[in-house]
Amino acid sequence: MAIDFDINKSSCQNELSRSLLSALTPANLQSSFRKTGIYPFDRDVIQPSTFLPSAVLSNNMESENESQTRATVNCEDNSSKCKTFFTTAEEVITRKPKPTKKRKVHSAVVSGKAITEDLRYRERRLLRRNRIFRDRTHPFDVFDDDVIFAKFRFRRQEILAITDDISVDILLSKRMGSLTPLLQVLITLRYFASGSFQDVCGELIGVDQSTVSRTVTRVTDVLLRQVPNHVRLPNGKKQDAIKTKFYDMSGFPNVVGCIDGTQVQIQAPTQNEHEFVNRKGYHSINVQLMCDADLIFINCIAKWPGSVHDSRILRESSLFEDFENKRQPMRGIILGDSRYMLRDWLLTPISNPTTRQERNYNFSHSSTRTAIERAIGVLKRRWHCLSRLRLTPAKACKVIAVCVMLSNRARRLNLDVPDTDSDSDDEPDYEQASDAHMEEVLPVNNPMIERARLAAGKTARERLMNNYFH
Repeated sequence: MAIDFDINKSSCQNELSRSLLSALTPANLQSSFRKTGIYPFDRDVIQPSTFLPSAVLSNNMESENESQTRATVNCEDNSSKCKTFFTTAEEVITRKPKPTKKRKVHSAVVSGKAITEDLRYRERRLLRRNRIFRDRTHPFDVFDDDVIFAKFRFRRQEILAITDDISVDILLSKRMGSLTPLLQVLITLRYFASGSFQDVCGELIGVDQSTVSRTVTRVTDVLLRQVPNHVRLPNGKKQDAIKTKFYDMSGFPNVVGCIDGTQVQIQAPTQNEHEFVNRKGYHSINVQLMCDADLIFINCIAKWPGSVHDSRILRESSLFEDFENKRQPMRGIILGDSRYMLRDWLLTPISNPTTRQERNYNFSHSSTRTAIERAIGVLKRRWHCLSRLRLTPAKACKVIAVCVMLSNRARRLNLDVPDTDSDSDDEPDYEQASDAHMEEVLPVNNPMIERARLAAGKTARERLMNNYFH
């Protein structure tokens, strides 16, 4: 009989079940019972000679007389065994079977109805859902270098380097079907880069949505441990180089960083939903970021709901506490927009400038501070998941921090941002808040100290304008 189809691991069980069901018919079963003398009962169907040993398999070479004598004795013994066997079989058939939970035989004698019920039971057992083994596609074997970079935002060697750093922590069991560390990293990078649904990201490799969810969570937790190593304040030598680069931009001296906040949209949380609605009307996480002249982030705080003001995030940070208590981690000035408080170490633009010095100061300030706006734009173009995270706030904060860390790795490797049709949806803010109004927006415990620090900031700003923007 010719087989016109291929039998493999997944189809073997289905074909075997189908063949078994086609063979186990009532007619075939009744015929087998009749041929063996079980039903109707006939002990003469099987002759005693059937139980004779095979001459081919005999180990000892016996003479013809000895063989006949031994055959006679065996025949008598086997005949008695045969009678005992049929007597036992007859008792088993006439005995009423015990009903079970799964199989119920309602007739004491084998009949067509009982056989049909048995077939139905076997059919239900054989029609269970089989485990499916999908054929996975390895992106390194399918795509070229340009497609790899466009889909995962890193080249092959950088992806392998990231995998080597965390392979020990994300290695799964060596059972068949488990994801390798490289595939786990590729799934996570694809989810970060595409910003699409998890099942769509899984189709690229051939895994289910639940597998993508577990993989992204596992890899994100491991990469989160590396954030302090890649997002940190510069040391003394790097600070001098940063000041020089910022000064070359637009002539603003002694700048070591630019600070700003950005809203990362998330799905509506189930708890404290109203706290995550920002001033633009959607649910988000307000992220504080600070970068240097090379658009490398040196500070990241991603844990506050979207309704929290930018100045509140800075005021509650350890960076603010160090600068306020004269434990300055950096020797220089930080530039912020008008929503931040004015300090001698944090300079903001002047609202409603009237003199030439004030206008020159504002122009140089805004031109230099565009570094943080460009850095945020590059971050969201590189990782499209930051346009909208369909995650809980806790998981969203982890993903944001990891994306900032990966952006720094890409910037240090001088990797370009892939050309995409969608840009960042982070709109520039043109709100103007006066320095006096900041006291009303953010009440403090000691207003006198706050006014003194505000006055010190104004003095530092005026001194800077007189020396550099006259």
